[in-house]
Amino acid sequence: MGGQILLMVTAVLLSAIIGLIGFWLKAAHKEFKLLIKELTDYTSRLKQLIVGIQMQIEKGIEIDIEELKAEHKNLQIRTGRLENKIAALSKKNE
Repeated sequence: MGGQILLMVTAVLLSAIIGLIGFWLKAAHKEFKLLIKELTDYTSRLKQLIVGIQMQIEKGIEIDIEELKAEHKNLQIRTGRLENKIAALSKKNE
């Protein structure tokens, strides 16, 4: 009789422990699932930010290139004018 009671108490305690472990695993799984979702969302936002930054850099480079082309063109025009003035002054001095 005492052995049966001990066996029943052990079975109940073991079932309770297994139940607690199952409950903990379920809660941990839910938290891990939520954490993975948050990390995925965060990674997605970071990727969008990186794409936006890359686009801004590319636009900035394109603007710089256009400005350099315009400056180069202006310098060529100024050089042509100055060459003409130098040629005119050289003719006067001759």
